[in-house]
Amino acid sequence: MSQITSKTVLGLDIGSNSIGFSLLKLSEQDDQIIFDELTSNSIVFSEPNTAEDRRKARSARRLHSRKSTRNKNSRKIFVKYALATDEFIYSPTAYLQNFDFKDKDVYRIRERAISGEAISRDEFLLATYSIFTDRGYSNMFSVGDDKDEDGIINEAVADNRQEYLVHKYPLPSMVLTAVRDESKDQYQNFPIRNKMGDYSNSLDRDMHKEEFKKMALSQATNKTLFDSEDICREFMNMILDDTTTNRPFFQRPLKSFEGMVEFCSFYD
Repeated sequence: MSQITSKTVLGLDIGSNSIGFSLLKLSEQDDQIIFDELTSNSIVFSEPNTAEDRRKARSARRLHSRKSTRNKNSRKIFVKYALATDEFIYSPTAYLQNFDFKDKDVYRIRERAISGEAISRDEFLLATYSIFTDRGYSNMFSVGDDKDEDGIINEAVADNRQEYLVHKYPLPSMVLTAVRDESKDQYQNFPIRNKMGDYSNSLDRDMHKEEFKKMALSQATNKTLFDSEDICREFMNMILDDTTTNRPFFQRPLKSFEGMVEFCSFYD
């Protein structure tokens, strides 16, 4: 009687968006190979992402990471000047939600501050930290036409800056809150920040810097916040320093391509 030997073999067919597999039992009897299929199937994936899709996702991750680092460093500056405790560095949302004052409208707090009112430490923190978590539009790369996104935003920024100068508002953000204040008796909600596809409420980065500077200086003599005006200015300058990496208003320089382009012998 001849001896039968067998083994189990897994076969894979790996493609760009699918994997086929087959599990076989191979037996050898009388110098013949017997194939016994145990199971087979295929797994089909969705269409693979294009290089452009992967590049956009990678860029979004990097932007988010840089923003997170800037905000964390700014929170450390608040703690350094005793405007917040260490909890604010690592749990900012929970820290801000624990404030017990009623009116947490940052725009109204700012207006009260520049009118000469001495605001509390928590109010100052809430009203100023929100200025550079959304630090304004600064497009260094595109000069788009009026129909693309960059062109629409640039036009909105220019219009809002002009309105700010013409009306001589005490704060740049009052350009955005003016409509709300004029219609406060109509019980309507008017957006202050941009909505999807609507960039009419865009302010540039310089206007955000100006907003923060005016807020800080309005409280320079507030002993609840600062021991002296010099300390207030020191705090303000640390926040506004855009030359130190990962400060709130730091802008990463454009990448240099020097040395990356070789000489072309066909170019005259």
